Amino acid sequence: MYKSIMTLILSASIAIASSQPAYKADQVIPLDLLSVAGPFPGNFNIKKNVRIRYKIDNINRNVYTVSVNSESKSFFQEKPPIFGVISDIDLSKLAPVLPVHPAAAAGTPLGVLKARATAVPEAQIIANYEAAKTNVNNAIQAYEANDINFKKITSHYRVLCNMLTDGSTPFLDIFSTKQTNTDALLRADFAYVGSATNDQQLVAHLQTSTENLINTQLLGYSTILARQNILKQNYVFLEALVMAKIQQLKAAMAAAPVGVRPPIQVQIDDLSTELVIEKLIVDGIIEVINDIKLVHAKMAELNQSGFSQALYIAYRRITLANWQYISPSILGENDEVTVTMTVDAKEGTIPSPNYAMFNGKVKGMVYG
Repeated sequence: MYKSIMTLILSASIAIASSQPAYKADQVIPLDLLSVAGPFPGNFNIKKNVRIRYKIDNINRNVYTVSVNSESKSFFQEKPPIFGVISDIDLSKLAPVLPVHPAAAAGTPLGVLKARATAVPEAQIIANYEAAKTNVNNAIQAYEANDINFKKITSHYRVLCNMLTDGSTPFLDIFSTKQTNTDALLRADFAYVGSATNDQQLVAHLQTSTENLINTQLLGYSTILARQNILKQNYVFLEALVMAKIQQLKAAMAAAPVGVRPPIQVQIDDLSTELVIEKLIVDGIIEVINDIKLVHAKMAELNQSGFSQALYIAYRRITLANWQYISPSILGENDEVTVTMTVDAKEGTIPSPNYAMFNGKVKGMVYG
């Protein structure tokens, strides 16, 4: 009776063991974390002195901590820094609501004053002021255009960081999206003509373009501040000229007969209106420059924090090696091998619900 029971137990064990995979030679066992159909880790048979390893694909090592046979490996525990959104520059302030131009000026800026500025030095004051206004506006427009591109780069960086915390999308999809988005950005705004699939070319151009853009903005900001000071100085000269003309007209009006005073008063009012218009324009320019100061302070902070290097690292982390895990070797020895596998998702990431199937213990029966 005892022999019969043992025979039945042994037969059952053999039947179960025979339905399990048997590893007769050293090999790597392929698994896919995102495959809902498996295969999943399970019991196995292994020949004595044979070594096996588990290779898990589509496992974002920025998202998961993996432990096999009590050897824990935690990769990229520190997340890349996420830089804040940069403020906007309100260029509408460059076009404030202005009073109606005097009829005598026919809508021409400073038309009344130009008509009365008969002396060469007076005309030069006006020309210097208008040149200063044009120069600072050009510098502002250039800075704003570059700022739009810089925002595109910071937005691209945030997308890359989101990819690094995505544990539920297959690696090939993430990698393809990374290259496609980077190539589109660089070709559209940064004169890229290289390969759309060469990672080294893409990331090198991305980093170089970022560094060049930051350097351009640093210089552009200094140019804006210098031209703002020149504008302020020339506005003071313009204001003094207008006030002198108004005083001349007031003196002439005081000495003129009452009947001819109204046309003189119109000229005084027109000059005053032109000065008000220019003051509003200058104030609008200064307001825009104050916006730029806030934007530039944030960009300078990013630069000091090593933004271009962080961008480079975030891009380079999205590689097959970081979406794959290969376990330490498992040796078939003694009578039985117990493998403990643990896959944990890190806080603040987007794991696959499938990863629970990769947690637990499996046993290997050793033969031979």
